[in-house]
Formats: sequence, C-alpha cells, structure tokens
Amino acid sequence: LFDYVKGGGGLGIFLGHNAADGSIADASFQTEIARKVLAGELGVQWFSPDRDTFLSPQELSHPVFKSFRGIETGLLWNRFPVFLHWGIEPDISSSAEPSISDGEAANDILNNANDSSEIYPTQTLLRYSNREPALIERQIGSGRVMVLTTPITERAQEESRRVWNELFIGKFLPAWMLVRAITANLVQANVASLNISTRAVASFDNDLREFPEVYQVFTPREDRSPTPISTTGDNRIRYRFTDQPGQYRLKGFLDGQPVLRGFSVNLEKSATDLTRVEPAELDTVLGPERYQMASAKVEIQRQQGTARVGQEFYPLLVLMVLVVLAVEYLMSNRFYT
Repeated sequence: LFDYVKGGGGLGIFLGHNAADGSIADASFQTEIARKVLAGELGVQWFSPDRDTFLSPQELSHPVFKSFRGIETGLLWNRFPVFLHWGIEPDISSSAEPSISDGEAANDILNNANDSSEIYPTQTLLRYSNREPALIERQIGSGRVMVLTTPITERAQEESRRVWNELFIGKFLPAWMLVRAITANLVQANVASLNISTRAVASFDNDLREFPEVYQVFTPREDRSPTPISTTGDNRIRYRFTDQPGQYRLKGFLDGQPVLRGFSVNLEKSATDLTRVEPAELDTVLGPERYQMASAKVEIQRQQGTARVGQEFYPLLVLMVLVVLAVEYLMSNRFYT
C-alpha cells in the first residue's frame, strides 16, 4: 500500500475492530511501514457510552468539505454518535539530516539513508467533539492517504462485540456525504484528467521508468483501428480525439510485459440536463409560433388527435354502399319497366 500511494495512488483507511488485538492495536498495525501509511501510531481505543462523542467539523477550507459549505448548520452530527474510535497522534515527519562532523560515520549514514528520512506532509482534517483526531490526511510521494479512526461498516446491533458508531443508522446523509467526499478526493488525487468530458484533452503523467514510451489507443468505436501515441518531452501522455463518450484503453509494452492504462470520456453535463425548457428558449431554437404548447393530455389529443390517431373509414364506406344501392335501384326501375 505504501508503494501504491507513493506512486500516485489514493488510499482510504477506515479503522475499526479488525485493527485490534484485544484492547490494543494488532502488531501488524504497529510496524514502521504501517505507521507511515496510517499517518501515525495507533494508541488506545476511546470509549464513550453516553452518546456525547460525534464528528464535529470546524474548519471547512479543505476540498474534501466542499459539499458541506453552506449547509453545515443543517447537518446534525450529534444525532450520529461515535462510541468507539482509535486514538492516534498524527506523525509529523521531518527530514533528519545527519551531522557531518564525524567523517566516515557521517558518510555511512548518508549512504544508508532510506524512506525514514523523507517528509510526509500530514494534517488533521476533522476531529470528534472530544477534540481527538477523526480524519487525517497524509501525502506520500505523489499520492495521498486518508485515515478515519472509526469504521463505516457498523451494523445497528452487534452481539459479538461493541458497536463502534451509528454513522450509518437512520437518515445518514452527513456520513454518506463525508464518505462520498473522501472517495472523490482520493480518486482525483492524480487522475483528474482520467475522467473527462467529450472533446477535452486527456493528459496524465507517464514516467518512463515505470511506463512504456509508446501506447496503442483503443477507442469506444469498434470500427476505428487502434492508433499509436507517444510520450511527450515532459513525460506526459496527451490524447485529444475524445469526441466519442466511453472507455479509452491504452496498451503498451515495458520489458516485454504488457502495460494497460486508460481513461473515461463522459457526456457533458448539459447533455443529460432534464430541466424544463422555457418558452423563450424554444422560440430561439424552433422559432416563434412554429410549435404548440400543451399542459394537459386533453390538449394533446385536441391539437394532434387526427394526426396521431387517424380517421375512421367505416362510416364513409357505409355511406358509399348506400349510394351504390340507391343508384342500382334507380337504374333497375328505369330499364325494366
């Protein structure tokens, strides 16, 4: 997971009872590499049975809280208590520069330097009402991790253990908005250009140490042959022929092994907008007095009934038969008298 995030991936971690060994953190969550991924060292579990601990957003400047702005007073977090959560002290890593006064010993330290001396920017985005960290974000390389110290998969009743929270019990709009925002923030960490609108240019990093220089692009159109595309001088892939919505697949080879990548092209938002069109806009598109407006089913039948349903031919046929019989009667009386 550390390598995945460092390479540009987004990782969400929701800590719960599976991280525990009794009342303390499991040994696998106490390793040095786990501490890097979790943005700190797990402490004890905080237990609050009185329903007085809950998520308490204060500062909403981070992009993850964009959807909360303007409606924060209507999100009643105190109705969704958190009974259990992990205690964690965010680890603000800093670069440890060795002293050079010891000659060869200092050179050994420099030569053996590893990831433990790297800086991983870390910040607490959200706290509980008891001011303990709830949501922590850490930057690792070109990717990021978000850690929530209580789970999001709790049932209303759990016989085998204590219930950690009631975030998703009842009308759980606030928790749903939070998880949705976390997910959106993580998947957009390094793939903002991998989910684009039609006619936009797809552009993303292509480090030649990890990816091929040349790809074949397979578009959603089956009648179009794959086209080659090469990495630009700034180690990026750019593709501009995105008029067709769908999935675009890239296939290349690195050291004889196939490498698959891709991006999605979606219709513009206006193409699926179902907002009712105003008459003024209809006049612009169709022309004034070149259409008819109907607000009820009866009006549709009156205005378009003949064209849509047609006209019965049977009454006219009966009338024609009557005329033929009358003519035949007159003719027979004339010639056979």
